[in-house]
Amino acid sequence: MRVYAEPDEQTLAELEKLALEKGISKRQLLMIAIDQLLHHKEPDRSEVDQARSEVDQFRSKSDQARGEAEALKRDQEHYKQTIEMKDKQIAFLEGHVAQLTQSISQLALPPSEEEIRAKHWWQFWR
Repeated sequence: MRVYAEPDEQTLAELEKLALEKGISKRQLLMIAIDQLLHHKEPDRSEVDQARSEVDQFRSKSDQARGEAEALKRDQEHYKQTIEMKDKQIAFLEGHVAQLTQSISQLALPPSEEEIRAKHWWQFWR
């Protein structure tokens, strides 16, 4: 049986190019194309539905992961600010302690009377 078709010039050019690349005649190429078209198996509807549900699951997990990443970034910024505040407080307290230590050392108290008698320092303090 013969089948006749009149393809346009662009389709003919594509057929010739593909036939040359594969190293077969246009007739053989057309027979392969017809065979694939006739025996092409349509995917099951369940497979398509399953693939769509998997894609939806991946999207929801991706959205959830993005939300968690944003929350972690906010937490990280909060922790950085808290640490900076604590460092400033520690620096202030260290400076304050140093100042107090210096003022205490300048206000040294004289030794007690018992200590003066025991060590004979009384001469230096009179």
